[in-house]
Amino acid sequence: MYLAFTFVVIFYVADFFVLCETNSNSHLHNDDDSKGDLLFVQLIFRHGDRTPLRFYENDPWKDPKYWEDDLGQLTNVGKRQIFELGLFMRERYATFISETYSENDIYVQSSDIDRAIMSAEAFLAGMFLSNASVDIWKTYLPWTPIPVHTMPRHLDCLILGSKSCAAYKEEFGNFIESEKIKEFNRKHKDLYDFLSLHSGNKVKKMDDCVPIWDALKIEDAHNKTLPKWTEEIFPGGRFYDSIQEVTLNAFSVDTGTPFLAKIKGGFLLKDIFDRFTNKSKSILDPNRKLWVFSGHDTTISRVLNTLGLLQVYPPVATCIIFEMRNIQNVPHVEMFIKNSTTAIPLQIPNCGLSCPLDKLYILYENILPAKSFEDECNVEKGMHSKASENAVHFILQIATFAVLLTQSLQASQSTIRLFY
Repeated sequence: MYLAFTFVVIFYVADFFVLCETNSNSHLHNDDDSKGDLLFVQLIFRHGDRTPLRFYENDPWKDPKYWEDDLGQLTNVGKRQIFELGLFMRERYATFISETYSENDIYVQSSDIDRAIMSAEAFLAGMFLSNASVDIWKTYLPWTPIPVHTMPRHLDCLILGSKSCAAYKEEFGNFIESEKIKEFNRKHKDLYDFLSLHSGNKVKKMDDCVPIWDALKIEDAHNKTLPKWTEEIFPGGRFYDSIQEVTLNAFSVDTGTPFLAKIKGGFLLKDIFDRFTNKSKSILDPNRKLWVFSGHDTTISRVLNTLGLLQVYPPVATCIIFEMRNIQNVPHVEMFIKNSTTAIPLQIPNCGLSCPLDKLYILYENILPAKSFEDECNVEKGMHSKASENAVHFILQIATFAVLLTQSLQASQSTIRLFY
């Protein structure tokens, strides 16, 4: 298991930043014969802008009176962001998806979290902005209700990844206590001490930084005046590079070994790949055209890291697009990342921009589960510990390389494009 995963990760270091610069409209024309017929689309997006999940101890904005919404809730800005994502997808697939909703065309699945469910609803309002008279059920209301499906959090092993897994807990515990992780935390001790001093929180490891940075970014986006000390962790500050590296690692560690990636990202990817397979064999029932997942930053980061494509922390409204096309009677998959304005094609490691579906199963064999969730999680105790120690240095090298290369590319006027 470990050797094959190493190959994928090594290729990832070499190529995962090479995103092709394309015209923003070049992939809107789905009748392009050279690209093959579009057969099926699957989307994973992060919810829109939200309020902070929690505040740091010395946060001057922690009083609820400063916020229109409760903690962790979708804001009006977030609703607009995801509504616009729906409009974008309506334009992109104008000739592929009917303007009127049908359960035989689309299925929408969300985590059982308010902001994700509301984002799914906002997305559908944009994608199916009712113009057809058949959908107008209330005068002057160009909207029709469309179902959004969820599952209880304790059963969700796809979007939220919150289903309990004993083998995962053991593997992650060994991984996070490895010497390489401890070394990483020692490297960033100055940042941790700085945040502890000013935030009032006890910061001793990378996960302790995330809620502080999350609150500050949201407050800044909502035009809240931040304390003077925060200048040191925003662009130009002496701790900016450090907190970027720490944040990227914090959202990578939970898929940092092949087994961790299998549990937190592999089940969702297999779900997507298997649905493509069923569609290509004409056994998908109903024979839908679009499947949508509404999730979180962890959903996006886990999938991208499992694919070997994680680059930076995924902002709100980030969307991964999977398209399957029939090219010379062979199903091929293309992947895109949707930033604020365009959908940028992704280089699939060791496969390119368009990858035969069968090859994806081979490339990701080590992280696509071969057994049920329960069987994968009941592996004999200690089976995965060695992989943790062996694989940990790869994730740290990748994250460090990501920060350094991002800075280098931003400084240059290269044609290489990064997604944000």
